[in-house]
Amino acid sequence: MRMFEDLLTSYRGAGVIGTCLAFFVLVSVVGLSLFVFEPGLNGLGESGPGLVARQEREIGRLEHDLAEAQAKYEDYREARKFHDEVRLNVARQDAADARLTGIAEKIDATQAALAGLRSRQEDYAAAYRDQVREKAAGEVLPTMTLPDGRRLESPVVVQVNPAGIQLRYQDGIVRVPAKDLPAKVRERFQFDAAEMERFLEQEKAMAGKLERDLERGLVEIKDNSRKEQIARLEARIPIIKSRVAARARQYASLRGNPRRNYNTLTMLIRQVDADEKAIFKYEAELAELKAAERAGK
Repeated sequence: MRMFEDLLTSYRGAGVIGTCLAFFVLVSVVGLSLFVFEPGLNGLGESGPGLVARQEREIGRLEHDLAEAQAKYEDYREARKFHDEVRLNVARQDAADARLTGIAEKIDATQAALAGLRSRQEDYAAAYRDQVREKAAGEVLPTMTLPDGRRLESPVVVQVNPAGIQLRYQDGIVRVPAKDLPAKVRERFQFDAAEMERFLEQEKAMAGKLERDLERGLVEIKDNSRKEQIARLEARIPIIKSRVAARARQYASLRGNPRRNYNTLTMLIRQVDADEKAIFKYEAELAELKAAERAGK
């Protein structure tokens, strides 16, 4: 026991233990080397041809595994390459979409600006055209010949409208359509076919409305006149009848002495006869007016 304690505690003991451990390691290394590299010792005494066959099988399996690994790696590379291409194409498509969106917005803004410019241009042209037409009143135009053969010597502008010009010449006033004017006059006053058509349609509509209003006014006037005539006749007929009755009573009072009252009786007969004819005439007119009123004519 003391010897083991000396080995564990003394300097010399440490050297002895180190030497023993080194020897053990050396023996282990030599044994493993013989076991690995010596066919007779490897594989628990496996024969050389069997060992070679087993190693060939191991090599074949390793080569097969290596081939599969290489194939999988190539598939992975192809898939990775395709994924990268898809991602790149998506990025390119997104960039292209963004550019297209920006271009579309610029086009919309440009079109809006162009529409505004056209609107302002049309407004300016319309204002200039109206000013030129208004200032032309009283201006003397060159002598012109109309398609119907009339020759207007130094005609004076009365009014210019979208459909043509109203001119005063030696024989009176005439309205000349724009299509019958000389080219220089049409160009100066900037006549436009669409504007002319709109103006003529409006003028036609206004004329139709005026004609309808006139007809309605005439009907109203006619109705009012008929009502006034009926009221006048209805008021006048009783007066005449009353006058006839009064003259009949006067005639009856004077008839007792016909010689003395001959002239008066004769006058009364004539007046009564005239009043009865008037009553007959007025009653016929009244009946006709009432019939027309009932018929709505």
